[in-house]
Amino acid sequence: MENKRDYIYYDHTISLCNECHRQISAKIIFEQDDVYLTKNCKEHGFQKVLLAVDIEYYKQIRNYNKASEYPVRPHTRTEYGCPFDCGICPDHEQHSCLTLIEVTDRCNLTCPTCYASSSPTHGRHRSLEEIEFMLDAIVASEGEPDVVQLSGGEPTVHPEFFEILDIARRKPIKHLMVNTNGIRIANDITFTERLAGYMPDFEIYLQFDSFKPEALRLLRGRDLTDVRKKHSNTSTGSIFPPRLWSPSSRASTTTRSAASSNSPCNSHASGESPFSLPRSADASRTSTPPPVNSRPRKSGERSSNKPPSSNPTILFPSPATRMPSQWPMR
Repeated sequence: MENKRDYIYYDHTISLCNECHRQISAKIIFEQDDVYLTKNCKEHGFQKVLLAVDIEYYKQIRNYNKASEYPVRPHTRTEYGCPFDCGICPDHEQHSCLTLIEVTDRCNLTCPTCYASSSPTHGRHRSLEEIEFMLDAIVASEGEPDVVQLSGGEPTVHPEFFEILDIARRKPIKHLMVNTNGIRIANDITFTERLAGYMPDFEIYLQFDSFKPEALRLLRGRDLTDVRKKHSNTSTGSIFPPRLWSPSSRASTTTRSAASSNSPCNSHASGESPFSLPRSADASRTSTPPPVNSRPRKSGERSSNKPPSSNPTILFPSPATRMPSQWPMR
C-alpha cells in the first residue's frame, strides 16, 4: 500500500529559524489550498509558516520576475550570505523602491499593536545631523531615490519636523512622504496648512483604520473617532487637494531601525518568505555569522540596471567588522 504524504512538495529554499534566526533548510509545500514553508531547527524543532492562500496565484507570480535593478552603490560586503550581510550587500537583487527614515522613536499614541513599543516617553528624537546623514546615504546609494518616507515613532512630534522636511527637499528625492497617525494634522490647522506648501511630489501616508470607538480603542489605545472624522472632512475640503492624502491601515508607524529599505530581493517579490534566500544563494558557507539580532537595518539602493562589479564601492563597512558604536543607523 502506498504511504502518501498529505501535501505536495513544490520547491526547496533556505530560510531562518523563527527563534534563533540561524539558516536552515526549508521546503515549500502545497497543502489543501494553501502554500506553506516548512523547516526544522535542531534546537527549536519543526516550524510551519503560511506563505499564500492561493496555490495557482502563487505559481503564476513567478512568471512576472524581471531583471534586477541594482543600486548605484551597496552598503555592505558579501561575507556571510543572506540575510547576515543585509544593508544592502552586492548580492541583493533589488534597489530601494521605498526607503523609510525613522526620525524619532517617540509617538503621541501608545498603540497596543505597536511592535516597536513607541510611546510619548520611549527612545529619543534623531538629531538633524543624524537625519541628514541617513538621507545622504540613501542618495549615495540610489542617486535619485524614487520614494522616501519620513516615519517614526510619529514623525510630526519631532521638535524640528519642518527643518527635516526642508533638508529632505534639498536632496534629489523624486517623491517625499510623511508616515503619520494624523493627530497633529487633525488638531493643528496652522501645521496642516504649512504642510501643503511642500507640494508637489509630497504626500501624507495617513493612518486610517476605523470610525468605530471600540475598534480604535483596541488598535490605538484610545478613541480617535473625532480625529478620524476630521481627516475625512479635511481630505475633501479646501486645505489640501485630495491627492495629498494616501490612507493607510498600517498597525504601526514604527519599525526597529532608523532607516530601513523596503525593497525585497526578487525571490521575495516572487512570493517566497521574507526569510527565504534566492535559490541561487550559496548555502555552503562554513563561517559562523554573528547573531542577526546584533544588526541594524540600513537604507540604500538605486535603480541603475548595471550589473554588480567584482569590486563594488561600499558605503559602509560590513556589519561583521563594525562595532555597534560605528553603525551609521539604528
